[in-house]
Amino acid sequence: MVWGKQRLDEPYKTVKYVIDGKTFETSLVSLAYARYLIQRGEKVKITFFFPASLSDLIQLFTNYAESKNEINIAELEQELRKIFIDLIKDVLEGHSWGLSENDISVKIVPPINYVSRLSQERIVKISANYNSVFLCILSSVLNDLLILSKGENQNRFIADMNQGFNIIVSAMREVVRTSAVISNLYFWGVDGKNQFQILFSDPILGDIKESFSVYIEDINVEKSFYMPFDFRKLNTIKNESLIWEIFGDDEILKNAILCFYSIYYNLPLLAISYKFQSHKEINEQIEKAVKNLEGIIKRVRIEKSKISGESKLTISFESPKSEQREHIVNLLISLVLYSSIVKELERYNLKQKQDGISLDELKKFSKIYRHFNLVVNKEILETELDRIKGNKGIASEWKKLSEIDLKPAELKPIDKEINLRNLIAHSGFEKNITLVKKREKETRAVKLIAHSGFEKSIILVKKREKETPAVKKDEDILVKYDTEAVGKIVNLLQRKIELT
Repeated sequence: MVWGKQRLDEPYKTVKYVIDGKTFETSLVSLAYARYLIQRGEKVKITFFFPASLSDLIQLFTNYAESKNEINIAELEQELRKIFIDLIKDVLEGHSWGLSENDISVKIVPPINYVSRLSQERIVKISANYNSVFLCILSSVLNDLLILSKGENQNRFIADMNQGFNIIVSAMREVVRTSAVISNLYFWGVDGKNQFQILFSDPILGDIKESFSVYIEDINVEKSFYMPFDFRKLNTIKNESLIWEIFGDDEILKNAILCFYSIYYNLPLLAISYKFQSHKEINEQIEKAVKNLEGIIKRVRIEKSKISGESKLTISFESPKSEQREHIVNLLISLVLYSSIVKELERYNLKQKQDGISLDELKKFSKIYRHFNLVVNKEILETELDRIKGNKGIASEWKKLSEIDLKPAELKPIDKEINLRNLIAHSGFEKNITLVKKREKETRAVKLIAHSGFEKSIILVKKREKETPAVKKDEDILVKYDTEAVGKIVNLLQRKIELT
């Protein structure tokens, strides 16, 4: 996938671009690099972004507003695509190089408060801000990323920085880095799934007589297990209608925060006891939010006025505030991280069972902590599981750890309140809410007859069709929270996070 910015100047001049020692003679660096990739056997799609301030687009906007009294950006983009394809038709048809019209799409980007006088009596003003430009490009790029990443292939996303439009260049560079962060979190642990790069050439000045070298630069960003949103911030945006129009209600966002902190604070029982959305449901919500954002940011309002015989057409794009833009990006990152966490929980089939979960199953959280580079959590969890396993007072009926650990000589009553410090310090196994019991599991000896006729005995846990009676009984320990614990922990965590 290559992204480029373009004008509608006619005709486009042919330029010799040099890539890895090979010369590609074409009008646009995006097309030159596309040819280079196709020669290497890669499949290419290109999206061109056009600022709405171009004179041709101003005329299109005006015609739509006057004839239909409204502006449908999707329809305008189709019209624009026809114009652009005609401009580069000779390039596409003149080379049998594997790029067709179907591989090219165009997007309209809002300008920043642009005014154009079409005649002495007609003025057109297009109103937007930098946040409009950034979110417009971001939503388009993320939509492509989510679609292309569903396959097994590795993808490269390349942003062409070679044309003018400084605002779009600045926004696109920021979009590339933001998209790389989201991709890294979304595909945590899948190395090389998506690669992000920027493309540029030597400056093209004056008469075009010589060749120009093309450069490609990797955009590398670090991923970290960090939640950019919390409950306190959610409360501050509860009246932001634009944000909720994108994300719907706040239930999934609250769950994203809670799920993150159940892993971050090393609370495996909470992670499996609370009813979080499935990995599929979260991904569907992410896709829906990106689609909503793409539609909302291209929503336009039309205002017509006439003063002193002069007609004025004002076209206003959605113009979010900088704080809103930051919230939108951080909420998308939060959902993506939520998706990655739940994916790991489902990968190891970690969920609360009616009769508790075994210590052996809880050990799988060590793999999840290692996956997210939470080494300290892994070590603390394993220590706590060994401590519970070594408790000789655990019986075959459910009891709280506080009841087991209380010595007969102690007359001190059991504290029924949850100690948050102890909860976090002991991997969530706080003694006043953690129930444990012993369960016997049978280990059976099974005789297998080898082809040579010799008998071999092996120990198997699973039953086989022909088996001897149980010869040994092992003990397994089950763990679960009491009925009110999950709600209490959630309330405690919310207060702690809000105060942090």
